[in-house]
Amino acid sequence: MDVIARPEVARGERRRLLFLGRLHHQKGIDWLVDAWLRLEADFGDWELAIVGPQELSYAHEIERLKQATTGKRVNFVGPLYGEQKVRFLAASELLAMPSRSENFGLTAAEAMMMEVPVIATEGTPWSGLADAAAGWWIKPGAEALEQALRAAMRLPEAELHRMGRNGRQWIKRDFSWPVIGDKWQGVYESLVHTGGR
Repeated sequence: MDVIARPEVARGERRRLLFLGRLHHQKGIDWLVDAWLRLEADFGDWELAIVGPQELSYAHEIERLKQATTGKRVNFVGPLYGEQKVRFLAASELLAMPSRSENFGLTAAEAMMMEVPVIATEGTPWSGLADAAAGWWIKPGAEALEQALRAAMRLPEAELHRMGRNGRQWIKRDFSWPVIGDKWQGVYESLVHTGGR
């Protein structure tokens, strides 16, 4: 995935905090909304966009969250695909992945490839965010999320962009296909040399 140049935030435009994924209880959207409602009044230059397909079983909760966020600069966008999704992600300042549990979380990798820093919970496998200076890896729940969001949203755009570049470098260094191929080749070679033990 090639990086798309991040559009500069024009005077009077809001900076975007993005959630991108299935709208489902497991994804921690309720924590994100709770955290947003506690901090949005302090960050009038930010908006929250919640993007993704809605799980039928979660429809009632999404309606409740929409009601709770009326007039609070929260936009439930619906699903985006292809180039439209990539451009929307590239125009975001920050990605929140507040999942209760996540096996990989491709959205985090996509965000970092687009130079967007990530806040992810310990329910995701993205513990390297802090070491790579590409984001925050936090305890699950609305309180920890609020604290991380406050810290991130207070940063100047230039600092968030620096973290975004760090994330892209990390993904390319540790998760690109050539790197993964080399790691698996090493695993297979060791199995051959040890007789599969």
